[in-house]
Amino acid sequence: MKWMNILLSIISGVFLALAYDYNFLWGLSFVALVPLLYVIYNTSDIKRIYFLGHLTGFIFLGLSFLWLFSAYPLVWLQTENNILNFVNIFIVWFLTSLILSSAVGLFGVVLNKLKTNKIYDVFLISILWILFEYLRGWFLFVLSYSSELLSGSHYTFGLLGYNLANSHYLLQLAGIGGVYLLSFIVVLINAVLFFIFLSFIKEGNFLFFCKKIKNSLIKLTNLKTLILVFIIFVFFLLSLNFNVVKTEPLKTLNIAILQTKFLNWNDKNNQLSKFDKKEVYKKILLDIKNNEPKVDVILFPESTDFTFDLIETKQNKSFYQNLWPQDEVLIIDSAFVRDWYGDAKSMMYYYNTQSQNYDIYEKQLLVPTGETMPYLAKILLKNLGLSKGNNYFEQYKSYIKSDQKIPVLGELQGSKIGILFCSEIFSPSLFQDLVFQKAEIVGLSASYTTFRGSPLLLSQVEKIAKVRAVENNRYFVQSSNFGHSLVVDNQGKILAKTKEIGNGYLLYQVKLINKNNLYTYLGNWILWLSFIFSFFSFMGGTHDEWFA
Repeated sequence: MKWMNILLSIISGVFLALAYDYNFLWGLSFVALVPLLYVIYNTSDIKRIYFLGHLTGFIFLGLSFLWLFSAYPLVWLQTENNILNFVNIFIVWFLTSLILSSAVGLFGVVLNKLKTNKIYDVFLISILWILFEYLRGWFLFVLSYSSELLSGSHYTFGLLGYNLANSHYLLQLAGIGGVYLLSFIVVLINAVLFFIFLSFIKEGNFLFFCKKIKNSLIKLTNLKTLILVFIIFVFFLLSLNFNVVKTEPLKTLNIAILQTKFLNWNDKNNQLSKFDKKEVYKKILLDIKNNEPKVDVILFPESTDFTFDLIETKQNKSFYQNLWPQDEVLIIDSAFVRDWYGDAKSMMYYYNTQSQNYDIYEKQLLVPTGETMPYLAKILLKNLGLSKGNNYFEQYKSYIKSDQKIPVLGELQGSKIGILFCSEIFSPSLFQDLVFQKAEIVGLSASYTTFRGSPLLLSQVEKIAKVRAVENNRYFVQSSNFGHSLVVDNQGKILAKTKEIGNGYLLYQVKLINKNNLYTYLGNWILWLSFIFSFFSFMGGTHDEWFA
């Protein structure tokens, strides 16, 4: 039985990873937790439950984070020792997977303590899972902590709700409660299937389970349950008001979305100078001007420095007006910029070709070991004898976080566009902030060159982009370096996507939407209800008493 529990935990971890990493296997997410739940419900030793849950989480997240190895070799480490370079990436992968997966172990422990072995446990299982998904983001914050890291559970890696991006109809629930509601639904189905499985084991037939359901439904006449059902019903009506009764978009914008395939400037395989890359950008812009009758917005990949250099050398007016002398075009481009004190920031420029005015958004969610060095990583580098790499990082790659309290949007003829940077796609709250500022289109300026356009990473990001679009009821556009440029509508459908990674652009007529949905106003309400439910379960006995 001991080895059987280990095997079941491994099966859960593998199924979770397969469902998350391979879109055609996304259906596995509805059964992936069943083996782990069986282990939790049939093991009394708390330490063993934690170990088995941790094992499941480590396999799941470890396989989902395999794209980290695509960063090999890390140029900024400044070492010729390839083995040491690989070891450094392995340690990052191992520690990240190990620490984040502890949330699954803790989930198992708490569930084992609070379970009642009754049908109501399906809600308890779902609630606890999403709470620990949220706490996992905080675990990553602590692991990656530095003075420049944005506080909060922003990095939502490995949330089961993202798997529902593969189902058009289930994905629409993100407009009601965001990705955490999607996770709740996935785990709820797992829990129901688990109890069906238990009924077969105990009684050998399905009628026993149906009888338990019937007896449970009889109890649903008490006041507390009616209030709960009423609240859910109100949320459902509100979602119909915000999502089903749609208004026609007021207008559209023709957006040219650039795509490039450039290695980092310090990559030993990079054969293009900064001048060469600028010539590529110029050629793409000239193609847009010659082949497209009208373009309103041009979105560049992350940190091209192209428009910033034009502004610094005062060539911006002549260059862009030579291309579009009469048209008003909004250029959205970004750069790595150092201030007078030598502090570097990633800045997004919203440049208007007619007025020559521009607004600037500063990146808020920096990438640990990519744009800011965690304190733990500094200790690791020192112990591995790689202080030279840390010094190089601080000199050439280290950013400081933004002081901006609210995101800055671009505006063109009264229409507002909100674009975030690459890593910020993982943060639901940052995109919600764009909508609060009345963005009518949201999107991403990204660069995946550090990971050489890892197909695994790009696939995961694409799912997340679909969820962000539905969460905010906005069209989503993405411009990429070493990735695909794409357009996603407010229902999560990919309308256009570049076929291969290379130098070029994608043009699409994107609709502007200013109508908000339930998620915009209430955010992650499912999380807060889950916190309240869990609190009273701890303080006032088991959750079964709520329904009794």
